[in-house]
Order: sequence, then C-alpha cells, then structure tokens
Amino acid sequence: MGLVLTPAKAATYVAILIRDFGCGIPPENMSRIFEPFFTTKALSVRRGTGLGLSMVYELAKKMEAGLAVESIVDEGSTFTLFLPVQASRTESAGESKQPRKGRHEPSESISEAQTPSR
Repeated sequence: MGLVLTPAKAATYVAILIRDFGCGIPPENMSRIFEPFFTTKALSVRRGTGLGLSMVYELAKKMEAGLAVESIVDEGSTFTLFLPVQASRTESAGESKQPRKGRHEPSESISEAQTPSR
C-alpha cells in the first residue's frame, strides 16, 4: 500500500516504525484497514473493535504526520509514522540549540517490536 498520508513539509522528519511478525494483511483488506469499526476478527476469540487503526490515522492527520503501511501475508506488517520536526520558537529566532536541563537523548533507536515467545 505504501504512503497513505503525506506529512506536512519540514526540513527533517522523525520516523517511528511499528513492525509485527503476524499473519499480515491480505491485499483485499488493505483499502479498508483505516475505516472505523473494520475488523476481520468478528468470529475470533481475540475480537477487536476495529477502532485502533482508524484512531492512528485520524491522530496522524491532526498532527500533520505521514503514515505508511507495508504488509506481506504470513510474514507481518510494518506501519511507519513520519513526524515533521519543527524548529522551536527560540531556534527560529536564531538562538543556539543548547541541551535543556532534564532532557535526555535516547541512547538507541527502537525500530522493531520484539517477537513475543509463543
């Protein structure tokens, strides 16, 4: 499916990838996965409400973020959220970017969910 929402224009973006190694999404369902209440688990023990991905889509729209999805049946899916990075007011005014007290930089990037033991 690829990019389903185009992010706002920005100099840089932060990408957050969520990947699972489940059953994947069949091509015939891809066009509907962001519809409210769409679920393929109606008769399953693990029935969902069908609201999760529609909420992600709407939140991404409000944040002017980009959203992409790739899925391969029997291999899993990857959802990518592209967040536009905006300069802070002080950076826009020309002040140097100094680390703020109490802010921490991540020591490593998290790009994949760990596969739970079965």
